[in-house]
Amino acid sequence: MGRRVRSRALSVEARISCPPSTVARALGLASLLGATACGPTTPDDFTPWDPPAAQDAATDRLCVGTDDPGALADKQQLDCALRGGLYAERPAPVVDTLDVLAFNIERGFQVDEILAAVESGDLPDADVWLLSEVDHGCARTDRRDVARDMAEALQLDFVYGVEFIELDWADDGTLADQCEHGNAILSRLPLGNVSHAFFDAQHAWYSGPDAVNPDEPRLGGRSFLQADLDVGDGQKVQVFATHLESTVSFLPDQHLQAEQLITAAATDRPVIAGGDLNTGFYMADLTSGTTWDKTTQAFLTSGFEDTHASLSPDVRATDGGMVLDVIFGRDTIASAPWVCPLSLCETLSDHEAIGALVVAYGLAGGSHCTQALDSVITPSWPNPG
Repeated sequence: MGRRVRSRALSVEARISCPPSTVARALGLASLLGATACGPTTPDDFTPWDPPAAQDAATDRLCVGTDDPGALADKQQLDCALRGGLYAERPAPVVDTLDVLAFNIERGFQVDEILAAVESGDLPDADVWLLSEVDHGCARTDRRDVARDMAEALQLDFVYGVEFIELDWADDGTLADQCEHGNAILSRLPLGNVSHAFFDAQHAWYSGPDAVNPDEPRLGGRSFLQADLDVGDGQKVQVFATHLESTVSFLPDQHLQAEQLITAAATDRPVIAGGDLNTGFYMADLTSGTTWDKTTQAFLTSGFEDTHASLSPDVRATDGGMVLDVIFGRDTIASAPWVCPLSLCETLSDHEAIGALVVAYGLAGGSHCTQALDSVITPSWPNPG
């Protein structure tokens, strides 16, 4: 897959309480994160992502003890390894913004079509992809390592973390097959400090071989994947990819999952968190001004902003008229948000992709630098919304 040339223009008009030198530095992500009064105090402990060698996803099982699911004492908090790869060009390019995209890719059934849409320009060639519902070694997606196939084709680094072990019980009660299903972060910028965790609050998905009409027999549970991006000049941006609880009767678990992710988020650097949050009541809030959706409220009352807040609710739906997929940013400024048109994305997944251009600014000594940036960002990919 050839690389498409990306060109962005960023004009920023700043009203800022910090020194004029900071305003002079207000062009470019690294500058906005620079070591000035408005820059973050970023720790030096950045451990670059060093992924294990690629394995055959058809036989490479990532979690301990899953060959005998019934014997596992804890069927949700699994011991799973991360997978990943380094395919991005180095040195990393200098960009004015982070082009961030979040997409529930429905297992990866249409991964080749997604890649073709990027190649043709129908989808943007994003700097950061926050992916959910990503298969690893599953028969239903031809035993592919879906995240690796995408990262290699797009020339991005990636890290992959397990959400569920998909179980296939044979008629005789033996385990006929298993594979992984999870979240992934793909990045043009170097990844470091990667980690993965299963949420404490979980809806149990496990069904044994004797279960009557099991929904989706699985081990594991909802989880989040996090990494720092090295954006240059020693500065970092933390990113999260996640997939929150979907069962309506277990919405309190979803709210607790959101709160756990927020607690895990750094306070000394900008943060971007996104994915399929299953926020089924958020559309009602957007259209009526209510605050029913406790998951989105957890983010919005913790210093995060919805990167798509400037869009009309009429174009916000990502699945069945609901706003299930959201990107939140803290200490960031988002411009040019978009939601993939149904005419394109309905052939790629059961969710629409979303994205935005994100400029990150930081914290100084744990407190916000008072500033208001009115930014107009012209993306290389037109806003279809």
